[in-house]
Amino acid sequence: MFVLSLLELSSKVVAKCLIGGRYRHLNVNLEASLSDLILCEVTKFVPDLSSKVKIVPGLEFNVSRYDCHIDGVYSHFFEEPSLHNVESFIVHWEENFEVPEDPNDERKGYRTDIVQFLKMYLRVNTLQNLKHLNLRYCYKLPDDWIEQLGELLLNLVSFSPDYMKNLKGIHHLKNLQMVSLHRSSFQSPEQLKDLFGVPNLRVLDVSNSTGFFEILLLCEGTFQNLRFVDCLGSDITETQLRELVGRHPSLESIALLAELLGNRIVRGFKEDEFLKIMMKVTQKCPPLGGEQNQVTKCLIPYFKRFFPDQSMKNIIKNLDPKSPLFIEQRWAAQTISRYFPDK
Repeated sequence: MFVLSLLELSSKVVAKCLIGGRYRHLNVNLEASLSDLILCEVTKFVPDLSSKVKIVPGLEFNVSRYDCHIDGVYSHFFEEPSLHNVESFIVHWEENFEVPEDPNDERKGYRTDIVQFLKMYLRVNTLQNLKHLNLRYCYKLPDDWIEQLGELLLNLVSFSPDYMKNLKGIHHLKNLQMVSLHRSSFQSPEQLKDLFGVPNLRVLDVSNSTGFFEILLLCEGTFQNLRFVDCLGSDITETQLRELVGRHPSLESIALLAELLGNRIVRGFKEDEFLKIMMKVTQKCPPLGGEQNQVTKCLIPYFKRFFPDQSMKNIIKNLDPKSPLFIEQRWAAQTISRYFPDK
């Protein structure tokens, strides 16, 4: 894990030097994982979302993850995501990413067209190979937009729309393995039934959503390959939880409400697996700072449960080096201290 920390520190230095024009005379091509990490650090220099950071090229990036909302970077490398083999694309519809009714006459107004928007931003082979799509504020999209996506994104594996009220047409995304429906609300089985048509669904995240499990259990059908469900912050009841488990024997793990569990001990919790998963997530998805750092926010309750009333500084100092979890626990405590130094 020392290598990961060194990589993080190096990316911060490279980002600062890049903005300062220190690499203007170079022509170095960076691999995707390093490009994403450095870009993440570069965006932290953006003072607000309406600003852009001016950088002088010198390092050639191969960006695999692009966030239209955060990546406020001004250079010919980043203005067009189509220049990169993007595998993960994030769009915030509150930014009014609309397309003209008539490309030849903008006076005719604009419309919300997700397919046309993606075609404008990403090249054809990128669309065919896009693995992850995250769409924020989806209530602004037309009723048939998911079906249109299915015809365009043939290899999409992970789909994260939020503020959803209807999943009609989601079965057209046949290769989906993970669906995240944050802050969504459902009222009838008709709005959910097409989700059962996703044959390889393995991960379902409905955190901070309402009505999902009540409506889901009214539907006929089961998920044959579902392994993990995240219902943190949802309104699931203990009765619904039992029925969910009974109907889906393939389930291996469920993230539950703190209010639902209270102070009860959850048997089967494996510290080593939890910490290793957190480490893997951090390796694949460079963490953001502050309240946006979801991995660190997951680690804090872990230490509160197993090391109550202790500061991170004392925990790090008193960890047993002979413990089989020493490396993982030290990494987790250091991660919290890095992003939440007051803990």
